[in-house]
Formats: sequence, structure tokens, C-alpha cells
Amino acid sequence: MIQLIFQSIFFGYGLFSIIKVALAFTKEEKEGLLSDYDKTATEIVKFAGLVFALYCFTITFLDLKSNNVTNGDDEFRMINWISSPFYWFTLLIHPVIVQLLWVKGIRYSKFIRFLLGILLMFSGERILLILTSFHRDYLPSSWDYSISSLLSKWAIQTIIFGIVLFVIQILKNKRKNAV
Repeated sequence: MIQLIFQSIFFGYGLFSIIKVALAFTKEEKEGLLSDYDKTATEIVKFAGLVFALYCFTITFLDLKSNNVTNGDDEFRMINWISSPFYWFTLLIHPVIVQLLWVKGIRYSKFIRFLLGILLMFSGERILLILTSFHRDYLPSSWDYSISSLLSKWAIQTIIFGIVLFVIQILKNKRKNAV
């Protein structure tokens, strides 16, 4: 459940970034509603990246220290997997990407923001699968992944991100009006 929320925030911000870049090319962007939502969304995703990295380190530490390891082979496999760069790539790709948004030049660059948006729309496992599968020959007859399930997953993630963004933006506006 927690990973679904984090993945939804990352996916939603990626989609939001792509839409924002597309709108910036169609008309001049003015200071207004979209920039307020952009600031809020950037704050949310930077905070979520930090919390997600802390969550990943905590889960990894708890897995290492748990008593579920029954024999030496299981412990060896777990340590071998955790020492693999693929493990850390899949866990830390999103927290590292969103921490790049602290740099003002990256945050306001349309091209880099577009690339970050595309990377954030996919999970670390999906990115790793795409990168490692370039050398394989996949025939269309072996494609069994349903487009409708992918679209419904994206819709749910977008809705979750939209709700989080909308609630935090309302809370920020109420706090600003109360002061």
C-alpha cells in the first residue's frame, strides 16, 4: 500500500511534468494557477523521494536483521542480492531523480524536466527491464500485457496524485489566507 502511494506520486508528477512542458511550448506560461500547482507538486515529490529512500533503507535493514533467514543459503542469497547494483538501482532511481529538482536550472529546464517526467512514470523495475531487454528479440505474438490494464493502472495513479496535490494545495491556500 505504501509503495502504491509513492509510485502514484512519482507517476503523477512525471505525467504532470510532461503536460506542463507540452503546455509551455504551446503558449507562454504566466505566473498563475499552473505555477502554484507546480511548486506544490515539486515540494510533494521531493519530500516523497526523501521518505521513500528512508523507507527503502529501513525495509532493507529489517530484512537483513529479521529472523526469517533459516539457513546459510538464504542469508547468502539475501546478502548477494542486496550487494547487487540492480537492487540499489531499482530502489533509489526515483529518490535520486526527484532530488535533482532542488537545482533550479534542472527544475526550470524544459528538456530535462521532460526526461525526468518520462523516467518518473515508470518504476525502477520497469526501467531495468526495458534497459536490459534491448538485446532480445520480442515478437508481437509473445506480447501478453494488456493495454487496458496499463491504462487503468495509470488512471488510478494519476487520481491518487491529483488528490494528494489538490488537498495539499488547499491546505497551503488556507494557511496563507489565515496568516
